[in-house]
Amino acid sequence: MLKLALVVAAAASLVCVPSAAGAPNDVTIDIVITGTLGTNNWYTSNVTVNWVVTGADNSSGCDAKTLTTDTTGTTLTCTASDVDGTLTKSKTFKIDKTPPTATASAGRAADTNGWYNHALTVSFSGTDATAEIASCSSPVDYSGPNSANAVVNGSCTDNAGNVGTASLPFNYDDTPPTATASASRAADTNGWYNHPLTVSFSGSDATAGLNACSTPVGYSTDNASATVSGTCTDNAGNVTTASKPLKYDSTPPTATATGSRPADTNGWYNHPLTVNVTGSDTTAGIDVCSPTTYSGPDNNSATVSGSCTDNAGNVTTASKPLKYDSTPPTATATGSRPADTNGWYNH
Repeated sequence: MLKLALVVAAAASLVCVPSAAGAPNDVTIDIVITGTLGTNNWYTSNVTVNWVVTGADNSSGCDAKTLTTDTTGTTLTCTASDVDGTLTKSKTFKIDKTPPTATASAGRAADTNGWYNHALTVSFSGTDATAEIASCSSPVDYSGPNSANAVVNGSCTDNAGNVGTASLPFNYDDTPPTATASASRAADTNGWYNHPLTVSFSGSDATAGLNACSTPVGYSTDNASATVSGTCTDNAGNVTTASKPLKYDSTPPTATATGSRPADTNGWYNHPLTVNVTGSDTTAGIDVCSPTTYSGPDNNSATVSGSCTDNAGNVTTASKPLKYDSTPPTATATGSRPADTNGWYNH
């Protein structure tokens, strides 16, 4: 700390030089100094010097003087004499009223777009034209909090005790943004998608702000455990991955239609039958197959159809061709000859 308005009677620190002719017995020279004394005998303000001379017949250089300029050493001399001789006293003043320049600098360049996204070290250095630098603040490691207006402060002190401050403002964000993956539509059936969809990506960032997210991704590949992934990046270069799990099956199941019994006669069915449908599905699995009962109309080229639906909602129709006739034929009985007499046959 500076010592304000220090007044020193500095006779002990004066250089006293008696003249060669002999020392005067009654002459004294004292000095009164007004100024702020810093460290290492440096003054950090203007210095006013008053010489107090007694018993002298003559004096030289003893007028009051104020030193206002920074200096590494200015010597003032007062000479007084009487009939017995001459007394000379001198004092050297070091003055530095100017704080040093101080600089704060990051140990590395910013990561992205002027933002830091992991720890950095801020160091301090300085220069001083007069008293020279004594010390600077120790380096500071910074790893948070996140801020668009982060600042690290430090200082440098010169040998006179003057202090110069330095600050490094910067942007800091080491927290990845939030990211979300969302499908362009709802699933089709039972949580399954059965025709193409698009997965889009969005996000937000509280500190650096969001820079960009992945472009939307179209998806159309059968997979019971698909995952579509993308990323969002903030302006500080932090990246978050977002994924959309989904089930996709656009392939209809296989389906086969079979009669519940064999044809009745000669490949013809003549009373109702059930056509059963069975199927399989590699990806989503079969949900349901629907049988069909046929009881007409009579048709020599009928087709009876049923379907199988998989868990993704894909449907396959299977058909069974058949011949069906449940209507008895018409029949007519005729005699081979007319009746013999009065409508009677007698042989």
